[in-house]
Amino acid sequence: MELCKQLLAFGMVQSASDHCLFTKKGQILFLHSSFMFDVLIIGSHSSDIASLKAYLHGLFTIKDLGETKCFLAVEIARGSTGNYLNQRKYIVDIFKDTVVLQWRPTPVPFPQGLKWTGKTGKPLPNPEQYRHLVGRLLYFNWTRADITYYFDSFDVYLISML
Repeated sequence: MELCKQLLAFGMVQSASDHCLFTKKGQILFLHSSFMFDVLIIGSHSSDIASLKAYLHGLFTIKDLGETKCFLAVEIARGSTGNYLNQRKYIVDIFKDTVVLQWRPTPVPFPQGLKWTGKTGKPLPNPEQYRHLVGRLLYFNWTRADITYYFDSFDVYLISML
């Protein structure tokens, strides 16, 4: 709450659809992770980013972690023409953890007309593992990894609010 108040005092505008997203004059994109103390700052001018970091450092105890390579399972790759976001490592980790790499594709995964009931089949030996996989897939779907984002000449920094 205090962080939001101070960002508004800095002249940033809070998004109506996502309260963890703040912008300022279209130059700085500020993402705050509410379940962590990490904050991602994206901007096209390093001077704007530096002034925001100095402002936050004057108010709170922060640790500047520098240019980030990954934030909330989203990788940030820098190239000569811009930055790219993807979740390749996150998906490969899911495949490794669930042994999907050994599966073979099939044109029809289930027989046509198959009816599911609670009385057929054996219970899962470890339902927690299944729940964990479903949660990871839901998070992957939420972050829309089917779209690769491209940011032209943006700098991306991560700071930790201690």
